[in-house]
Amino acid sequence: MSTTPTPVEDDLDTGRMIASRWRPATLRTTPSKQDRGLFGHPRGLPWMLNVEMWERFSYYGMRAILLYFITDTVAGGGLGLSANSGQVILASYSAAVYLLAIPGGIFADRIIGPWLSTLYGGVVIMAGHICLSIPAPALAWTGIVLVAVGTGFIKPNLSTIVGGLYDDDDPRRDAGFQLFYMSVNLGSLASPLVTGWLREHYGYHAGFFSAAVGMGVALIAFIYGRHKLSAFAFTVPNPIRPQERRSFVLASLLTVVAATALVSVLNVLTGSLLDAISATMLIIPAGAALGYFVLMFRSPKVTARERTHLRAYIPLWIGAVLFFMITEQAAGKMATFAKDNTDGTIPWLGWAITPETYQSINPAAIVILAPFIGWLFTRRAGRFPSTIM
Repeated sequence: MSTTPTPVEDDLDTGRMIASRWRPATLRTTPSKQDRGLFGHPRGLPWMLNVEMWERFSYYGMRAILLYFITDTVAGGGLGLSANSGQVILASYSAAVYLLAIPGGIFADRIIGPWLSTLYGGVVIMAGHICLSIPAPALAWTGIVLVAVGTGFIKPNLSTIVGGLYDDDDPRRDAGFQLFYMSVNLGSLASPLVTGWLREHYGYHAGFFSAAVGMGVALIAFIYGRHKLSAFAFTVPNPIRPQERRSFVLASLLTVVAATALVSVLNVLTGSLLDAISATMLIIPAGAALGYFVLMFRSPKVTARERTHLRAYIPLWIGAVLFFMITEQAAGKMATFAKDNTDGTIPWLGWAITPETYQSINPAAIVILAPFIGWLFTRRAGRFPSTIM
């Protein structure tokens, strides 16, 4: 097997310098079908499954107790905000996580590659959780922002690294992603149980610290397992040309200025900074989504066949938006309902579950049903395409 490293493009000086510090001396450059490890999948997959499981443990563990932390009294260890303010902050945070995946993807695609983007995102997330684990309100707000920013860099790139383990014609790819999403649900199943128990017995900051530990484990696995990845993880797919750098920086600055101006105008109109931020988090993603679809359809790099795939993707995208709008309520409205209107005692077992436990029901159902769904798709293999892309 060839292990010659793939060089980063010559016209991306900064990217080449940064990538060379972390890129292993040997990387797989042969066809992915020749790379077989656990369960017959590429050797890098188990490492990425471990990373994703612990990263999702970190994310969902923190999210499970975040609303309670924001709305609980100061005497109870919280920030003492109203229930309405807590819902607005949580909604804005969740929207920011998805919105920041856009610059996270751009940085990976054009500047530093998916592996470094994921690494930096993980470090920022861990710093955010550590801030939240310290009982200081100013650090708490800093921590929430850091977690949102870091997740934006991990969310689009870790799955990209997993996809890069397989060539386009590798039939194992779909099965690999089934394992990948199983690791997502294992992490999100365990984390609300752990952080909820820690919150109840040791306070919010212990729960946030457990999320920091989870992210730390993910980073260790990510760094140690980099030797098993393909060269794709350490390359910049679409590097910025020297003549594009000034316009790229200018566009980034204008975006920040425009967002700040929009928040300021809406703050004046609504009289509430929180409502202004919430409205901005609705307007910007809607505009960004529309702009990206227009850009992709008009880009000369997109072929006629790829435009057909984009059209097929639009209804799936709309369905995904609606799905995530609903599922994000698990940490918002549903979490409030669980805390205020449910009795967690189980008399015949003598147990009392925490409100966070309800957030583990969805991933538990997925973990239980996944083998059946996988069996069903295997039975129907060849009757329909495995992916529209």
